[in-house]
Amino acid sequence: MLSPVTFSEPPDGGYGWVIVIGAFICLSIASGSQFAFGLFFSDLQTLSDAPLAAGVLSAEYCFLQAFGVVSGLLIERFGERAVVFTGGVVSAIGFIGSSYAPSIEILFLTHGLLVGAGFSLVCTSSGLVVTRWFAKRRATAVGIVVAGSGLGTMAIGPAVQVAIDAFGWRGAMRVVAAITCVIPIASLLFRPIKINNASLQTNIKTNEASMDDVDGKTSSATHDGSLPSLTSSLAAGTELVGPSLLCDSLFITWCIALALYSGSFYSVLTHFSTAVKESGTSATGASLLVSLQGFSNIVGRLTMGVLSDVKGISRGYVISSCISLLAISVAALSPFGGFFSFQVAFMVLSGLCGAAVIAATPFLIEFIGMRRIPRALGWTASLQAPLTASIPPLVGLMRARAGSYSTVWLPLGGTMLISAFLAAWVQREAHRRLQALRKENSLTPLLEELKQSTT
Repeated sequence: MLSPVTFSEPPDGGYGWVIVIGAFICLSIASGSQFAFGLFFSDLQTLSDAPLAAGVLSAEYCFLQAFGVVSGLLIERFGERAVVFTGGVVSAIGFIGSSYAPSIEILFLTHGLLVGAGFSLVCTSSGLVVTRWFAKRRATAVGIVVAGSGLGTMAIGPAVQVAIDAFGWRGAMRVVAAITCVIPIASLLFRPIKINNASLQTNIKTNEASMDDVDGKTSSATHDGSLPSLTSSLAAGTELVGPSLLCDSLFITWCIALALYSGSFYSVLTHFSTAVKESGTSATGASLLVSLQGFSNIVGRLTMGVLSDVKGISRGYVISSCISLLAISVAALSPFGGFFSFQVAFMVLSGLCGAAVIAATPFLIEFIGMRRIPRALGWTASLQAPLTASIPPLVGLMRARAGSYSTVWLPLGGTMLISAFLAAWVQREAHRRLQALRKENSLTPLLEELKQSTT
């Protein structure tokens, strides 16, 4: 279990399904524990006023994303097993420290920083470790893993409420810490994998040597001058994005698209319950809507995972289409948000279409390559943090000035449409670069022959 297992190519099954189970457990606990913090909100107001107490949750989510770059670097250096184990321990310490916090300022350190950073290590590694064991069924495996976030929220939330009623909020924090301790145990299932194929290693060295720093294009010709398919080419180490991620328009555009989407969608989910209550929906109805969204999200994640692995499917266009549908439905909340039937339809659609982001990691691998995916995932998470942290308060300010949420939904829908357009552009640009590589490499044998004949 401690030594890496060697394959000539990703096995797409076998022990990989054990990896899926371990990652599912880790992500379920991390997501469920994170969202269960809202149940402590009323009790935390005894330590401070409501805005400052709410800021603890925002701090946790911000650190969870902002710590993504560090998570990626640690994964490259120590591997997913060690990083998840460490993240689980740090998160558990954060929850224990929070249970003894004498003030809200200490909670910003124990819960905001420690729990946020710990869960960043867990979530980044749990999503990544699965991709190393799967190639053809990668999106399906990732879909199963990320479905754990919805299941964890549905299971841990009621357990936390029972613990609060029985032991108070400080005792419940210790119960969550105990649950979080399962993460390091599950991480022991993450056996390292090594892909050892001589021809693949030769292609990797060839492609790395021919990397162009200026425009991000790579030469991916094989020894016979032919260009393999996109999937096999990337598996061999070919990348459509240049070696400097932050200087390549394709990668930066993808990060902007994800940031606009996550910031806008997170704002919708943050304010939706309050908005429906203002429209006349009861608290029980609002709770039912949230549960409905969680269930449809689980179904959507599993479905999207299978769909993304269908041969010939362009994952970028699938993501763009789902975000577009979601953007239109968000904008439609302005005239129709007061009707309960539309609220139900919206939450079902948001759960199904919101699951499109599970194809983001397999899609990123398509043009980044597996070699640099840990660092790339870290940057995509970190670059999302500013918008995710700033848009929800901005929405609250807009609502306060307007007096209702009816004027808020349209700008959010427009922002998500921009995200959908950028995602489609990234898919189109990735195909364009691939075509350019094919054209370039199809001419290489002719140019070499001409050069030799001239000599």
